[in-house]
Amino acid sequence: MSVLKKCPFCGNRAIIFPRDLIKEKNIINEMKESFNNVFYSIECEHCGASIVSISLKKVIDKWNRRI
Repeated sequence: MSVLKKCPFCGNRAIIFPRDLIKEKNIINEMKESFNNVFYSIECEHCGASIVSISLKKVIDKWNRRI
């Protein structure tokens, strides 16, 4: 598994959260296709920046991408 980089906005630590689609109210269309109804969220502990994806690898890759 890839190492999770610090927040690109404030430089603080981020945490990965598994989420359950059935329990979440705001569902993005891409996530509706998840077979196990689970998706992942990475959120900064300090500033609240976040990102979501349907797989752990994808969410880490998206979070770590710096443009």
